[in-house]
Amino acid sequence: NLSKRLEHYKLPKLNIHTIHPPVDQQDCDLKIARQGIVSVGRFFIGDHCKQQDALISAFRKLYESGIDSELHLVGTLLSEPQHRAYFLKCSHLAQGLPIYFHLDASSEVLTDIYARSSVYWHAAGLGVNTQVAPEKCEHFGISIIEAMSAGVIPLVVNNGGPTITVQDGHNGFHYDSEDKLIELTQKILNHSDESLLGLREKVRSRANDFSKESFAACWKTLL
Repeated sequence: NLSKRLEHYKLPKLNIHTIHPPVDQQDCDLKIARQGIVSVGRFFIGDHCKQQDALISAFRKLYESGIDSELHLVGTLLSEPQHRAYFLKCSHLAQGLPIYFHLDASSEVLTDIYARSSVYWHAAGLGVNTQVAPEKCEHFGISIIEAMSAGVIPLVVNNGGPTITVQDGHNGFHYDSEDKLIELTQKILNHSDESLLGLREKVRSRANDFSKESFAACWKTLL
């Protein structure tokens, strides 16, 4: 981390302040019926890939276990051949399942998907050795916060930035295996909307910590 680097190069110690980027908040009714699963991220291979193929694999097992739900994958597609090949791979893996791809979705479409979704799935960093390739983990995860502001319960990989923004067991859950992701999702989707309302309120409250207003307040405090 930065403190260790300063010490290594024998530089003066500095007061380090972390200010997270501001995230637009979704104005969705928390009381409407929800059942779907959503994940938002570009379709690309390499770097901190969002691992939509791993999510599709997990959803197949979830669906075959008897859970009646849908998976909505939202994101842009990069133009290079390797990224298009990755998207085609994901499309092939999703055949026969209630999985829907939304390429270059408008903000209105995304808001509608958030409003109807119960769970947010995040997979960047899954299976990554953080000591060897930390850059393959999620950096911050703006779409996770967007979904949380809509009351969508986040399930995030137990590494990278989301382990800080999502507080495990309080306003979302961490996982480190496909089995755990499926288990957590089953538990949530088997609850009634009414019983999940309190958790959705905590999820939205946490998202508000990263709103534009909170961002401005952090800067004012620092200055």
